[in-house]
Amino acid sequence: TANIKMSDTIGNEKRWATECLKDLQEDELEVRFITTDPDTAAYKATELFYQQGHSQTQPENLIDTRHLSENVRKKIKNDAQLVNMMPAGTKAEREKLCARLAIDLSFRCTAEVNQAHQRYPGDFEKLKTCLSYTVDAVVRCYMGSHELCKKHSFVCQGGSQHWIERSSVLPPDFIVCGTSDVETERKLRECVNLRLGPSVLIKTKLNTNTQKVESANQIMRRAMPSHTTFPAAFRGRCHSAVHATNYGSAESLARLCDGAGCSIAPGSSVAKALRSEQKIYNQKREYNRSERSILAKARKRQRMFDLYEELQDNEQYQKGMLLETEKVSKQHTKCEHCYSKKPKYT
Repeated sequence: TANIKMSDTIGNEKRWATECLKDLQEDELEVRFITTDPDTAAYKATELFYQQGHSQTQPENLIDTRHLSENVRKKIKNDAQLVNMMPAGTKAEREKLCARLAIDLSFRCTAEVNQAHQRYPGDFEKLKTCLSYTVDAVVRCYMGSHELCKKHSFVCQGGSQHWIERSSVLPPDFIVCGTSDVETERKLRECVNLRLGPSVLIKTKLNTNTQKVESANQIMRRAMPSHTTFPAAFRGRCHSAVHATNYGSAESLARLCDGAGCSIAPGSSVAKALRSEQKIYNQKREYNRSERSILAKARKRQRMFDLYEELQDNEQYQKGMLLETEKVSKQHTKCEHCYSKKPKYT
């Protein structure tokens, strides 16, 4: 609202995408691929831009993998036929298991695609061929057979340490069991093809997403909250927020001071403080990208699911108490009277 007219619609994605295309054209850049949400109007802007003769390159629309995975999860969760195939006695238990299957299957398909891109970088035809066999392996894996995983899966090697055994979402003995193996296989294949089908793979052939854009939007909202308008300082606050994100707040401040001609004296207390803050920032960023962090998140996810099941069995669960229970559990393991015996949960 700081740089548009009062009569303009801030949610007009087509118009703002057209402005972005014009900015790129001024730098002699043309769009070859555009990655968007499945339900955005931004792609229409690039298509119209090409049809009107402003661009010599016909753009190709790709689907954001992050939004696609979430859409796949919702479709699997709401599949009534799949709910009836869950190994549970009551409808409520079957629905809970199906929701957990939807999360795990979305994780599995994403992991398969990511590993395939690492194995065959730049060779999309080879990748698509291999993932067509991976679909069979994933379907059989959730039916309890892991023989095909050894041959065609990128993330499950079968044996005793198969995918479901190591899953942080599903029980280790989970198996999809419908009225017949043929019907079960057909339904699971339908679910897996929502992400690994040929047409979907073509739409995500570069494996790109819009996470950096979403992150930039969050940074903008934090620097320029919607309840306040900054008509004079809008551009400066915008560029400063992006600069701090690219380099870290401490290094960004030092670079801006250098650019303004008032550099921070080396060895001063300010320089030492900024260097210390930048070191902490870099360490956190590297940790969040590390395998250790990924495993820690998986363990926490599993702990939260187990806590939920335990509270549900005791009929003590209330909305919002799960996080409080998790906090109490961590405090309990640090209690000086419990070092010799640390219970898994409180």
